[in-house]
Order: sequence, then structure tokens, then C-alpha cells
Amino acid sequence: MSQSGPTFAPVGGDESPDSPAALKQAPMPEPTAAPAPSGGPAARHRPEGRHKAAAAADEHTLGAVRVPHVWGIVALAGLANVAVLLYAARKFDFFYDEWDWLDRASHWTLSDYFVPHTQHWSTVPMLVYKVLLSTVGMHSYLPFLAAMAVTHALGGMVLFAVLRKRGGDVLALALTMLFLFQGTGSQDLNWAFQVGFDGSLLFGLLGVALLNGSEVGRWRRIGGCVALLLGLASSGIGLFYLVAAGVDALLQRDRWRRMWPVAVGLVVYLIWYEKFGKASLSGLSPLSLHTLSGLLEYVPLGVATAVAGVFGLSASWGSLVLPLFIGGAVLLYLRFRPTDSLLWAAATALVVQFVVTGLARVYAGTGEATQSRYVTMAAPFVMIIIAILCARLAQPRRAVPLMATELLVLAALAGNLLALRAADHALVPGFVAQKQELAVVYLFRHALGTDQNALPVPGTAPTLTVADYLRTRKEFGGDVPVLTPASLGSVNDSYVNAVVHNIMPMHARSAVGVPENVDQCTTTGPNGGSEMISVAGGRTVYITTSSREQVTIQDWLEGPHASYPGLQYSVPARGTIEATLPQTGLGLSWQLKLSTYGVARICQG
Repeated sequence: MSQSGPTFAPVGGDESPDSPAALKQAPMPEPTAAPAPSGGPAARHRPEGRHKAAAAADEHTLGAVRVPHVWGIVALAGLANVAVLLYAARKFDFFYDEWDWLDRASHWTLSDYFVPHTQHWSTVPMLVYKVLLSTVGMHSYLPFLAAMAVTHALGGMVLFAVLRKRGGDVLALALTMLFLFQGTGSQDLNWAFQVGFDGSLLFGLLGVALLNGSEVGRWRRIGGCVALLLGLASSGIGLFYLVAAGVDALLQRDRWRRMWPVAVGLVVYLIWYEKFGKASLSGLSPLSLHTLSGLLEYVPLGVATAVAGVFGLSASWGSLVLPLFIGGAVLLYLRFRPTDSLLWAAATALVVQFVVTGLARVYAGTGEATQSRYVTMAAPFVMIIIAILCARLAQPRRAVPLMATELLVLAALAGNLLALRAADHALVPGFVAQKQELAVVYLFRHALGTDQNALPVPGTAPTLTVADYLRTRKEFGGDVPVLTPASLGSVNDSYVNAVVHNIMPMHARSAVGVPENVDQCTTTGPNGGSEMISVAGGRTVYITTSSREQVTIQDWLEGPHASYPGLQYSVPARGTIEATLPQTGLGLSWQLKLSTYGVARICQG
């Protein structure tokens, strides 16, 4: 931090009031003969002196530092954040949960907008996807990413306003930068589907900010209520901001006037839960002994990961960072005794976040608490705690501590950017594979052997069937390249073979004997081994053995070998397996490999 950047509110002049120059310039006050009150002159002047000393001390704290044009800096940081996220995710595509919405969006009814998605009330993000699909379709993923990135940046600006009110410009600016580029929470920054979580953060923070303050008028309460409701309708993350707003309101003198927006949000959420949300928890046991005992590990692990994530550190650092954070927080609280009610609201919401998510997710293992999507959502609570507790720390005046503070912030920012870069690079191969695999699906869309109900890419789109994809692409378009049989060789062999294995399965069954009109017969060696033959689509092969044998059959289209295990069949002595290769409709031949421990004969029918 350069010395010329932040400025302090003036304390007096450039000279000390006790300096000789100041004494020369100051006129001598006229003596007065006012009687001293009870307690003597010392008693009369001590309180005023203490007040001035405290005010002077406050002017040299972190909370008193002012940065010129700070809102302009934050706005530029928000724009840079959007640009960085869009560039980093330029090769990304629709993924996993998004396909649930893409293949159903054109048929959504009013009630569908209230049906939960993985236990989350998702009306707001569903509306975002509906609008984007209706306007730009699926021709590019960037508009969907832009909606998420802008929501995240706006959430950062609201967070800055909340932090600045408590910790001053420097603290708020540093923490907001860490939030905007928080790579440890990468899932909320590089997946458009997380516009729901980011929306809950944006609206939830806005609701908390509107309902907090010395004077909260009617319109602020109405605005806070609307914001909290939008946060709840974006995802379950909105519940934690409702908790924060409720705790903050309860700690105010006019608590009942401030509580009604929170009460409205709670009642509306409970109505939604009773009507729509309860069914999504069927099969889960959130109050079982196993779940409750799992919280003892899940909650501390989640909080530790969230705190470490703020500073760009991975979950493995959590066990070290959390004790330091708690110890530092206790010391700062005992030293400064801050009275800001939002301190307790943020601390409560932070713990509640991992208690509630643990009740719903601990069945999948306590490691779920370290998922990056929860790190970003918990960051504002951690940052509010930091801003309140550190606001009254003395501003470093010497070069060494000032430089150390700057380096600490820069290191945390660098750690977050590196984590974001690593997460983005790790995801790119999966999206490249998915795009090529969907191109293969489209190539074989009319093949007689294609199973329209098959799942072509279960790894990245576990609910998307061939029929769903073709219908969605017809309705909304797409940027997946169009292949021809001649250009199929340009696609990675493993992608081609994985897709055809999923959508055009070979059908094999036991048969009695071999037809007389077979040809192109070949036999494995006397000690077994393997044989490879080329078979046209639609043709049948017959496999016979002289004794009871276990045979393995693999079929694929491209490359020298299959990239997946074959199917095993038990063939009785002198028995026959009849296997029909799918009809590709494009004149392509299959490669078939037979592996056995004994003698087997293969003929084409």
C-alpha cells in the first residue's frame, strides 16, 4: 500500500499543538474566573480529554482510512472480474445439472418454477435460464456465464458496501478483491448454473444491508423483505442470510419493527417447503443419529475450509487456520469490545450454513463440507467478522509492517487466482470431450441401431438421453460441430467408441447351432488368445466353442482397440453365441475382438 494512496481524516494541523511554532501562533486565551465544580478542575477536564484522545486514536485506525475514488476502483474491479471469468471459462459448456433444465425448459409450467432442484428452491435461476434460452438459445455458453459473473460481481459490490461501513475503505477493498477472485470457491465462479447460489448471496446480502442501520424506515424494510425473498427463491443459501438478518434484528432495540421482513421470508419459505420442498428430502434422514454425529466433524471442517479459502488456501490448511482465526477473533474482541450486531449475525449464519448443509449432505461423507461451492457462499460471513474485529487496529505507519500487510493481501489474492486457474484448466478437457461426444451423437441420430433412450455422456450429463439432446438441440440450437463419416476420424477415438458403446449396444444371446450360410470364419489358437475381425453394421457373428468356455467380446468403431472392457459370456460345450452388430446407417464397419482361453470359432452371417 503506497503512502500516497489512503488518506486520514485530519487530526489537527501539520504541527503538534504543543510545538513551539504552534504556541507562537496561537493567541493566549483570556483567563476566566468561573468556579470549579465539585471534584476540582481535574475531574472537570478528564472526561473531555479522554474523549479527544479516543477520537484521535480512532482516526489512526484501519477503519478510518479513506481511499480516493474507492467506488470507482470497486466498479473497475467488478468489470475486470467479469472479463476474467468469461475469458477463463471461454471453452466451457453446459454441464451436469444444467441439462436437467435445458431439456425441459420449453415445457415448464407455472408450478414447475417452484419444484426444487436438489432440495433448492430455484425459481430465480430457472427464470434466468428461460429468458436466455428464449433469446440466445444454446448457440453459446457465454451469455449464461455472463449472467453468473455479473451476479457475482454485483454481490461483491454489495459486500463492499457492508464491509466499508464496518472496516473502512482499505479493509473493505482488500476483502472484496479476495471475494471477487476467490478461486478456492471456483465452482461458483466458473459454472453458469451457480447463478442460483450467487443470486442468493447478492439478494441475501442486500436484504441484510437494508435491514441493518440506526434508522431503518418503512421502504428499507420493504426492500429488505423483497431482497430476502428473492434470495430464498434463488437457492437454499438464502436461508443463511435470512438467519443473519434475523439475528441482527433481534439485537436491535426496535427488534420487532425490523423482524417482520424476516418473519415474512420465513413464512413464505415454510409454505413453499410444505407445498413443494418436502418431497425432495424423501429418502434422506437428516435427524438420524448417523447424520447428527457426522455434524461434529462436518461443521468444523466446513468453517475451517471457508476461513482458509478466504486467504486462497486449500481445505488442507483449515486445521491450522481455524484455531488461529478463532484465537485472533477472541483476542480482538476482548481488546476492542465491538458492539456491531452484525458480528454475531455473521458468526451465527456461518455456523448455521454448515449445520443445515450437513443435515442434507453428510450422508455423502463429511468431505462434502469442503466443496468449493460452499466456500464462496460462506466467505461474506467470514469477511464481515474480519472487518468488524480489525477496524480498530492501528494503521501501520512504518514501512516494514505496511509492506508486510500489502504482501499478505497480495499473496492471498495470488493464491485465489492460482486456484481459479487450476480449477479452470482441470475442467477444460471434460468440456472438450463432451462437445466431441455430442457431435458423435448427432452424427448417428438417424441410425437404426441408436437407442433413443440411452445416456450418451453419463459422466457430464447423467440424465440426458439421446432423444432429449436431439429435441433440445432442435429447439435451442447449439455450437456443437457437425460431423460426417469422413470427418469422424478427426475426433478422439476414445470419445467415438465411448459414445457408440453407450447408444448403440451390441446385442448378444445364446443360439442353437450356426446357420449354413455363414462365411468368413476364423478360429483362435489351440491355447486360446484373441482374434480381431471387421464386421459391417447390421451383420451377425456366431461364436462356437468345443468345450465350456468364458469368452470376452469387444466392439468398437475407431482406432486399433477399444477403450472400455468387453462383455463376458459363458458358452457351454459346443454351444453358440449370436451377436448382432448395430446398424450405423453410414456404411461403417465395426471392429470385433474375441478373447478366450480355449479354441473358439467365429463366423459372420
